[in-house]
Amino acid sequence: MSEANKAVIHRWVKAINEGNADINEELFTPETDFHVPRGTASGREGRREWFLNRLTAFPDIHATIEEQIAAGNKVVSRITFRGTHNGPLGTISPTGKSVEWTIITIDQIENGRILERFGLPDRMNLYRQLGVVTDPTYR
Repeated sequence: MSEANKAVIHRWVKAINEGNADINEELFTPETDFHVPRGTASGREGRREWFLNRLTAFPDIHATIEEQIAAGNKVVSRITFRGTHNGPLGTISPTGKSVEWTIITIDQIENGRILERFGLPDRMNLYRQLGVVTDPTYR
């Protein structure tokens, strides 16, 4: 079961790399909750909105699964994203900068679909690369 659950996350990452937002219908349950430090994006529509926002901000976005651990119905992944900031990201205007950031996710998989995701993105590193945060002590 653990390998099958890991495969769900691999399919999601492949869809990101292909720009296929429609995968949300297939991989997320209708009641999926996505928990991140600033709140929750509920359901498939919340996931689709997140997906489309990233594709707008980083049209060439590419994700790579660096590590995964699976136990029971949970999968923990460390995923690296790379892309060029050519579209708005929230209130951040396009910078044209190539960036790389990491997210750690904990996914609960039920019947081959993601029921709940906890995500911890390294936003500080992303914002530093975009030039919206400067901190000489942060490397």
